[in-house]
Amino acid sequence: DHLEKDSAEPLRHIAALGYFGLGAQYYKNSDAAKASADELDDRVDVLTRGFLGLTVSCARCHDHKFDPIPTQDYYSLAGIFQSCKLNDTPLAPLAEVAAYDAAKKREREAEAKLKSFVTEQKRLTAEALADEIAAYLQTAWEVHRARAAESKPTLSAKPFAERAQLNEAKLNRWIEFIKPGSPVKLKQLTDFRKFADESTTAKSDKVPTSLAAAAKSFESVVLAILTKRDLPGKAAVKPAGDEQELLKQLFGDRGGLLAVDDKELEKQLPSDKMQQWTACKEELSTAKKTVPPMYAVAHTVADANPIDMKVFIRGNPARQGELAPRRFLRIVAGDEPQPFKTGSGRRELAEAIADPNNPLTARVMVNRLWQHHFGRGIVNTPSNFGALGERPTHPELLDYLAVRFVELGWSMKAMHRELMLTATYQLSSRTDAHNVKSDPDNRHWWRMPRQRLDVEAWRDALLAVSGRLDPQLGGMSTEPIDDMANVRRTIYGKISRHELNGLLRLFDFPDANITSDVRSETTVPQQQLFVLNSRFMIEQAKSFAARLHTDKSLSDDGARVRRAFELAYGRPADDAEVQASLQYLTAGDAPDEAEQIKLSRWERLTQALLSANEFMYLD
Repeated sequence: DHLEKDSAEPLRHIAALGYFGLGAQYYKNSDAAKASADELDDRVDVLTRGFLGLTVSCARCHDHKFDPIPTQDYYSLAGIFQSCKLNDTPLAPLAEVAAYDAAKKREREAEAKLKSFVTEQKRLTAEALADEIAAYLQTAWEVHRARAAESKPTLSAKPFAERAQLNEAKLNRWIEFIKPGSPVKLKQLTDFRKFADESTTAKSDKVPTSLAAAAKSFESVVLAILTKRDLPGKAAVKPAGDEQELLKQLFGDRGGLLAVDDKELEKQLPSDKMQQWTACKEELSTAKKTVPPMYAVAHTVADANPIDMKVFIRGNPARQGELAPRRFLRIVAGDEPQPFKTGSGRRELAEAIADPNNPLTARVMVNRLWQHHFGRGIVNTPSNFGALGERPTHPELLDYLAVRFVELGWSMKAMHRELMLTATYQLSSRTDAHNVKSDPDNRHWWRMPRQRLDVEAWRDALLAVSGRLDPQLGGMSTEPIDDMANVRRTIYGKISRHELNGLLRLFDFPDANITSDVRSETTVPQQQLFVLNSRFMIEQAKSFAARLHTDKSLSDDGARVRRAFELAYGRPADDAEVQASLQYLTAGDAPDEAEQIKLSRWERLTQALLSANEFMYLD
């Protein structure tokens, strides 16, 4: 965001800020300070391991035990992130953002206008029922008396409402409100509740005079408050305190005893008010239709209030020590690095990391690229170039590649090409008895290591061979990864820190809560059961078989078999493989097994090809 302000394409690289914008966020219910400190630690750890190959996070509580990284340097970096905030940054031109925001503003204004009109009309309609309060109170008492007399606590209030010409739903609210033994919720209702509770068990059906008088008195109090409130000009008395609470309990839109719902409002509004209501609805409908689709946003970080942190003694936010000015690590920048002064310091930090004189960044990056292509880095601890990290097997090669990387303008694409054009990359993975004897671990790269595809590449390859892969670039995240309808590349799959997708977890996708520099490889029975039985694999096998049969250039099964091997393994099938496949295709199923088998012979053959080790491994 700092670098791109003057660029001709100011939005091109903004999404890169998602590297930290999508970082871990922790609940701050019990210990907010510790949760914030943990978030900062995650950012510092990801940054320094990822780009510098240093375990700076180990200096959070004390000076690093093995590398010259003091605790103050840790908090110098943490202060940079403390001076940032999470932000949703638009990935669209300003004009598009302004047009969307203006349309949403019109929608909000229309919605607020409609809500205000409805709320006001509901209040007025409810207040118009104030002269029925005494009737509701007396009838509610009659219901309680009848229930007590007949020992029927669920006796319906409907006949009572009909006889008194009252709304049954509202009457039920009053019945619950003055339920004998319940707390008195309005002090103005104290006298009525006293008489009501004393006379609920009376044998006479007649409403006691004292009760009727108390009900009428309460109604008069309410009418007096409304009258004073509605006086013209300065004579009006605004209800406050107990009076305000009284009106809320009676006429409030949510739970008021005399509250009116939308259907009732429609029946009672005069024609002019109904026209106004209809106009408000149409205005809101029009406003919603004119809102364009929301522009894309990236979860990023942005500068907030710049602040230098103090060292947390033993990592405890409650015990703070010396100030840690925002600056770069002394292990790289020298004994007295200059403090960062521009905003949060993110730009200066980025420039320090990408400085050609920084001995670590280029080496760390080319080592990771080498690891990607060869399965193991020149330094076999790619996130730890410190004292506890392994030494490079080919230090001169690492230096050469680092210099070459900088010469290529830090272009990862160019560096990929550089590595893939080397003779080492083009070596066979076949073994050699003499070399195995002198270098059994292949530390000197005398052959190309045999590598298993990671789960992302394996899933993409399955979709590609079956003819279902959607090659479209960009777009929204997709989920779940193993859904039959999801044919996007796996890189677009949504990753949850709380519950990792089962397919990804089964095939060694790393825990998204921690940094992971090397993909582990496990071989467990569940993996083979997945390729044999999962609906995902079966659908890919069916699609692969259908692809072969819809290819009009393939005239017979022999041609289809050869094409299947080329698609699946990138090589021609030998005669023995073709012959064995054709024999399998022409063989019939046993009568007692035919009804249980749901896949055709071709579909079972393609499933076998997709399930083989040769499909999952690069030789």
